[in-house]
Amino acid sequence: MKRRIAFFIVDCIRIAIYVVGFWGLFTMVAHADESWFQWEAGLGAAVGGPDDGRWYQEGSPHTLSVVTPAATVGVGGPLYRSADWGVDWHLSAIYIAQMSASCTCVPDADYNASTHEVTGNGPKASFYGHGSEVGFLAELSPYYVYRGYKVAVSAGAYIFRQFWRETTIQPNGVYYDVSHAPVWMVTWAAGASISKGPWTLAYHYLADGTKYNPSPGLVTHTHLITVTYRF
Repeated sequence: MKRRIAFFIVDCIRIAIYVVGFWGLFTMVAHADESWFQWEAGLGAAVGGPDDGRWYQEGSPHTLSVVTPAATVGVGGPLYRSADWGVDWHLSAIYIAQMSASCTCVPDADYNASTHEVTGNGPKASFYGHGSEVGFLAELSPYYVYRGYKVAVSAGAYIFRQFWRETTIQPNGVYYDVSHAPVWMVTWAAGASISKGPWTLAYHYLADGTKYNPSPGLVTHTHLITVTYRF
């Protein structure tokens, strides 16, 4: 419990650093031209979709923590606007705080991920992993205004980097650190939102489990829900 509280405090500090850092970066260019964009900042939660067999096994003793805080900061503005509908653009930096998993797992050859069952009696090893994610989302959002509410859908490109650290303890007691060097990946994202005044409630689906990642983290996708304020 103390360890999880410590990780939560560290994640809160990281969120504050990212928000302040990105805000400062955008502020440096704030006076260039404010007629076609506005600043946006949001807080919310991310829910990861873990992949059975990747860093944990559903059918083996395990723990999962895939609900975590998230923060966004960015800019957005109108690409086209009429009386009732239009198209906005958005460019956002995203920070997804720590997710984690632990497992007392059997070898892959002794586990069926499709049925979530252990099929053999191979030696068991202990796995402990955790990691976070940062990314940049560029998207277009067609919208319709109904009784003062702006209802929009969105789609775009998501450039992200996963940080994942994994420690294993083999049956013979030997420790291994199998952490990887994170790489930048490109994938897609889609979502929907509803806005009233400067406030926006948004949902995004991030396909951040791309199969092209040579060293993937825990999840194959992430659901991101945020409340955003437009300055």
